[in-house]
Amino acid sequence: MATLSWLGIIGLVLAGIFVGTFSGFFGLGGGVIIIPILTEVFKVEPHRALGTSLAVMIPTALVGALRHAHYGNTDLKIAIIMWCGSLLGAFLGATLVSQIPGGLVKKLLAIIIILLAIRMFFSKS
Repeated sequence: MATLSWLGIIGLVLAGIFVGTFSGFFGLGGGVIIIPILTEVFKVEPHRALGTSLAVMIPTALVGALRHAHYGNTDLKIAIIMWCGSLLGAFLGATLVSQIPGGLVKKLLAIIIILLAIRMFFSKS
């Protein structure tokens, strides 16, 4: 684990507050927010940023899901069905990405984010 200064710790806490708020509001945060913050602001190597992002999102996703369930905005049937595929997918993705250079991982993530943003922007719903 890297040694962090107090300023670095405060910066990470503030980034965490931002990510948690963003995640609770939009339902995302890991790849879209945490990885760019870690790689570009805190200069964390992309593969380490991926693993760290996933670890951060465990409690974040749980708290957000529970809060949304409180408001009746969670479909557990859909979630359980998707868990089945996502567990295998997460294992495969983590295994495959370890074979790709970090710079390419960042570029692929950027392309995916841009394409999804364009699709969402021009979507009618």
